[in-house]
Amino acid sequence: MITEDEALELAYGLHPELRDWSVKDFDRAERDTGVNWHLHLTVDAIVLRRMSDPSLPDARVVRALEERGRPHLDAIHQIAHVLITAIWQVGRAAEFAAGRVPPVEVKDQARRWTNEDLNSAIGALVD
Repeated sequence: MITEDEALELAYGLHPELRDWSVKDFDRAERDTGVNWHLHLTVDAIVLRRMSDPSLPDARVVRALEERGRPHLDAIHQIAHVLITAIWQVGRAAEFAAGRVPPVEVKDQARRWTNEDLNSAIGALVD
């Protein structure tokens, strides 16, 4: 499995336009476009690191999506979307369990995700 630093380096490779950005460039882009590129690169790096673990479905899913015509970056971003959805829903479930949000606010947003759930959701992108 690659290291977190190696994964982040690979994530920058997916977005070469960001390689020479300063902190001010990242801040300006977030202010102007609403995109937090630090977070974006971090999530891409998580997917890339997961792809290096043969026990996880990520690399197989990226290959299958590419075989179906998806660009490499889009395939990574599809998995990233599943990952972010899981993180969001786990957070909402924790807020609900702690009584910080009423049920009407969480509706379908709260869910407890196991590793198996996450891997199944990623695999379902191509299954």
